[in-house]
Formats: sequence, structure tokens, C-alpha cells
Amino acid sequence: MAAGVGLFLVYNAVMLYLYDASEWLVASIDAVIALISLGITWWTLKSFKLFSQRPKFSRSMKIWGLIALVTVMIMMILNGFFQNLPLLFGSNDFWLITVIALATGIFEETLCRGLFFSGFLDHTLYNGSSFRFTRSAIYSAFLFGGFHFVNFLGGNPAVVFQQMFWAFVLGVFLAALRVATNTLVWGILLHSLLDWVPSISGPIRQSGTSWWELIAVFGPIFIASLIFLVSADQRYLKIPAENA
Repeated sequence: MAAGVGLFLVYNAVMLYLYDASEWLVASIDAVIALISLGITWWTLKSFKLFSQRPKFSRSMKIWGLIALVTVMIMMILNGFFQNLPLLFGSNDFWLITVIALATGIFEETLCRGLFFSGFLDHTLYNGSSFRFTRSAIYSAFLFGGFHFVNFLGGNPAVVFQQMFWAFVLGVFLAALRVATNTLVWGILLHSLLDWVPSISGPIRQSGTSWWELIAVFGPIFIASLIFLVSADQRYLKIPAENA
């Protein structure tokens, strides 16, 4: 947990220092910090796994996990991810966008679903708390959403609050994905894919969307992910997370 806090503080200090730097310089520093975070996470946790052998899913876990994944795919479709792919591949900034997306996925997943999620999981295990996976997912997702608070420096407050909301929801889903796949790898790949859009290298978007639309899209993701995590807690009640 301390390593995660230190990484977060260093990252934000560096980004503030490079506020007016070129996008390629910022992307390069992002990539270096992401690789350092990856190494520290591996060194701290000794593995990206939660279990030495992943327990079998119950039928309800399979159903709710599939629902959560499908709702995320629907969210990507509604956000125009697939429609933007031709623009992405035709962009002069293709490699810049790719580096930023990969660096963001690696850094934020190793930090939030790696160090922080595992830290909270250790804490709940040590204190004998119930719903260990669910609590740890929510706590780490709150931190993940809170990280977007720094966007208040150059963004519309209404838009930033919306970013914090959907980041929290996706944080819960990505924690559920780590439990489901027993690794950080798939979370890193999906997170990078979600950020692999032309707008990631541009300024912060100043226009938001309707809260009702956000809730309609992200509400099902949150509910399905939460039910999956609760089911995991019930299923794995007597099985400690060995490498978290």
C-alpha cells in the first residue's frame, strides 16, 4: 500500500512539472513510470495472481461475470470506440496515442488493481472482515475515481465529476476482472484498449453528458460487477487469497 501511495505522489509531481512539455516527452515519461510501477508491483506482490490455483466458478458467478463483460462491450459501442478505429489508424498521432494508452493501462492497473486492491485485501483478511473482495474492490475503485480529481486543474468541474463517477464504476469492474481471471494482465489490456482513442492525446473534454445517460450505461456494469464480487466472497469464503 505504501509503495502505491509513493508511486502516485511521484507520478503526479512529475506530471505537474511536465505540464507544458511536449506530448511525446510526457508520453515517454509516462511509459517509464508505468514500467517502474509494473516492476514494483511484481516485486511487492511476488505475482500478479490472487490464487495459486483459481477456484472454480459457480453458475451464478459465470452468469454475472458474463453480464458485466457484455455491459462493458455495450458501453464501448455506445461511446463510439469501434467507429473511431478508422480515425485512430489513420491518425498522424497513432503511435503517440498507443504509447499513452499502454502506459496508462499499465500504471493505473498495477497501482489500483495491483498494489491498492491487494493492500485492501490483505487488510480485510488480517482483520477477519467479511466480503473481502467486494470491500477491496470498492475501496480501490474510490481511489481510482479520486485520482481524476487532478483534472480539475484544467477541466470543467461537471465533466470531471462525471469522469470520477465512471472511473469508480470501471474500477469495480476491473477489480472483478482480476478476481475472475486471477491476473492483472487482462485488466491492463482492457484498460489500455479503453484508452486507445484519438482524444486521449488531446485536451480534456469540456462538454459532459446527461447523468441519466451515464447511470443508464454504467449502472448495469456496476450492479453486475458488484453481484459477481459478492458471489466470489461467498464462494471463496474459506479460501484465502494466497498471493494478494
